[in-house]
Amino acid sequence: MAYCTNRDLKDIYPSLDEFDTKTPLYGWVVHSSNLYRADNSGLVTQLFANGQDLGSAQANSGEVNSNGEWFYESSLDATYYYNSATNPNDMLMESIADEIWGKVESGDFDTHQKMSEIGFEKGLHCDDDMEEIVEIMIEEAWENYPDGPIN
Repeated sequence: MAYCTNRDLKDIYPSLDEFDTKTPLYGWVVHSSNLYRADNSGLVTQLFANGQDLGSAQANSGEVNSNGEWFYESSLDATYYYNSATNPNDMLMESIADEIWGKVESGDFDTHQKMSEIGFEKGLHCDDDMEEIVEIMIEEAWENYPDGPIN
């Protein structure tokens, strides 16, 4: 079995380091007053509003009470966001699966080995199907998230 290397990925996709891994979040509803909730958001480890990184998440949804604060609740698969000035449906709200893409971009050996294994199992090739393979890895990490953080 051969493994994909970071060099293999960059040979096929030279702009790998520039890849924007943000995913838009839609369907924000008012949870209470100026606190909004996006259900079925998928794992959110970092949240952006109109391109601005909102920093670290609060400890729980009850602490989301100032503009720009947010929290992801894994048991409900919901992201909470506070904004007293603008409805997030009128903004570009994005999340990022930064742990896995960061490992791909840094050339982490175990991550590239996992990519090769998934490619072999699914009949995919690192050079042609990198994004699909990484999405599978993100989905697997999400499925395992209740058992502990992504390492």
